[in-house]
Amino acid sequence: MKKVLFLLTIAISTNVFSQSNKFSDFLITKSKDTIFGNFNFVESKFYDFDKKSYVIDSTIVKLYYQGLIYESLTVSPKSFNSLENDSLTRLNGKDYLPFLNPVLIDKTHLFFNKIDKISRQDYALSINGDTIKGVIRSRNDVAKFKFVNKKLKIKPKFIKYFRKDGFDYFYKKKRKVTPFDKGKAYLKLIYNGNVKLYEYKRINNQPYVFGDVEKDYYLEISENIYLIPRYRFTKFLIDKFPDKKEVIAGLSRLNLGVNNIFQTIRFIDNEQ
Repeated sequence: MKKVLFLLTIAISTNVFSQSNKFSDFLITKSKDTIFGNFNFVESKFYDFDKKSYVIDSTIVKLYYQGLIYESLTVSPKSFNSLENDSLTRLNGKDYLPFLNPVLIDKTHLFFNKIDKISRQDYALSINGDTIKGVIRSRNDVAKFKFVNKKLKIKPKFIKYFRKDGFDYFYKKKRKVTPFDKGKAYLKLIYNGNVKLYEYKRINNQPYVFGDVEKDYYLEISENIYLIPRYRFTKFLIDKFPDKKEVIAGLSRLNLGVNNIFQTIRFIDNEQ
């Protein structure tokens, strides 16, 4: 019996590995090599399935991350803010460029996603059903938003949901990440399938890391929202997807964690 289970585990894992390229991140180098694996947003490094790491630098031409293609470009703040480039979204999630010395910025390799200009246009839907167009930016708190050049703030008593940089944000009741966190917030929808995956940015108020921006993720299943834990990750997935237990066991061999949550949920959701 143990031998049968062992062979079954190998078969499942092999199947996961054979299909993993379809649901993984990848990068393309200047030498035109395509490398499949996972991009770690926190470390700004790319790891292939053999755990070899790649620094995202000038040797990388393109990076596929969370369903979007990011290309290496060099632009100045003036060029980035021009009308010609109003469809660019930066890899690190910032919706603007700092006013750096042009000499220094030329030496910085920045990665952008070219969202088409129609999808890029920000807007909000009011509680009354009115569509409000305008540029939306983060306020001092990364989890709060406002319109540029408008007095209207993005608040749930006025706004049902809004779109920013091509992504929809919905106001949801959620579990607090820390005691200082809030129980409700606008969450960024990054995957919409049989289940929904949301990204939530917050400022870390813990000692020694105060002011750092953290990313957390929430999974919505049948209108129930769960905070995805950073630890006991595999157990969480098995609890929420009991019919995909074998698939998740195979995925666990890839050492995926919460930083790879997008491709992990997409793989599980699409696996028959």
